[in-house]
Amino acid sequence: MGLKVVQEAFADRTYERDGGLRDRRSDRALITDPQKAADQARSIIEDKKIITFDGSEISVQAQTLCIHSDTPNAIAIAQEVRLVLQ
Repeated sequence: MGLKVVQEAFADRTYERDGGLRDRRSDRALITDPQKAADQARSIIEDKKIITFDGSEISVQAQTLCIHSDTPNAIAIAQEVRLVLQ
């Protein structure tokens, strides 16, 4: 259909070892600390990796980042991510 598909990663979510997102009902599924979210965003963009909930490292190929508007501190997270990536 001529649509361009891009891969997305999440600055404000914790990942599991299999590359899936940690269930929102689970402990520490959301990253609400702006600096931690910015660090994850930097790692996604620059290093092409994510450190998972259990400390494992997984590869990621993302062309876009998502910050959920309903995540606590979403505005502060977006501001810090912008600063880090500029």
